[in-house]
Amino acid sequence: MALAGTNADGWAPEQNQLELTLEVLRASQSSNTTTQRVVERTLAGYNQDPQFNRYLLFVLTQMCHEAEHTRSMAGMCLKNNVRAMYTTIPPDVIQDVRVTCLMCLGESSSLIRATIGMIISTIAVRGGLREWPTLLQTLTEQMGNADINIGLGAIGALRKVCEDAGHEILTQHLDVLRFMFPKWIEFLRHEHPKMRMQTLTCLNLFVHHQSIEGFIQSFLQGIYPLFTDSVADVRSNVVQALVTMYEVHQEIVQPYLPEIVNYMLISTGDTDEMVAQEACEFWLAIAEDPTVAALLEPHLPRLLAQLLQHMRYTDVQIILLRGDEDDAGREDPDEDIRPHHIRSRACGGGGGGG
Repeated sequence: MALAGTNADGWAPEQNQLELTLEVLRASQSSNTTTQRVVERTLAGYNQDPQFNRYLLFVLTQMCHEAEHTRSMAGMCLKNNVRAMYTTIPPDVIQDVRVTCLMCLGESSSLIRATIGMIISTIAVRGGLREWPTLLQTLTEQMGNADINIGLGAIGALRKVCEDAGHEILTQHLDVLRFMFPKWIEFLRHEHPKMRMQTLTCLNLFVHHQSIEGFIQSFLQGIYPLFTDSVADVRSNVVQALVTMYEVHQEIVQPYLPEIVNYMLISTGDTDEMVAQEACEFWLAIAEDPTVAALLEPHLPRLLAQLLQHMRYTDVQIILLRGDEDDAGREDPDEDIRPHHIRSRACGGGGGGG
């Protein structure tokens, strides 16, 4: 007997198999090792049938009364199956997953939205964006949906796709990127902080590429209002964007350097440690450019005071710096005094879930 309620293509589950699916998904929450082994064996058996993925999709997207953990587990199993067995899953099942996930971007649960975003990204990576040519545009359009949950679901999925399929976008879909980039800039003014933060993350993933050079000035103008954003994650992404733009698009950024230097001075003293650390990247980059010495010189007293005030050493570093003997009479070697900082981004990106 088929259960009322269907996926996007009209498929409905059989009651008995649905109950068995729910049983194993609920059991996956157990911390008992024996139970976990039974769950793994049972799921492995169910996964032999490609249609089982429809049951996982149904639990994730249609069973809103079910516990959040159970629905999320169904989504994670589906994502893992897509990643591991994409070529053996029937095309109609993959298409059902595509359409249903896009229809359910507006889930009220942030965990379920994030799970759906991961499935969308996994399909995009395994099948390639050429098999889903409308995905980037659809997600970008849904970012502006009046329902904020749909907007958050769309930008969360888009961020995952940009992170996971960024190389393909840059090598095979530059025309799409050039079309989308200025549209993303418009969302930097969004009233919801997660929309601003995740949009910045998407932009930062590609700002290092020469193909978007024509949008750098618009990007700069778009992030100026965010200099004083109340959300630390947004400010951290702003700093990352400015550092990358200075490193890669220096000629375009040059006229804005006085304002950027002032902002980096403020950011270096930010109460949020991540913002302050990101700002230090800027000083490391600009210190290697002799052409800006005159610009920096008036700010050096304030900058040095900021750096000294916020300098922190771990217990291990203190021991290493102290050494085994009194060497106060000897000059410090370069490696002892040269500043070092571990970058916290890849291609200028960062961010969080939707």
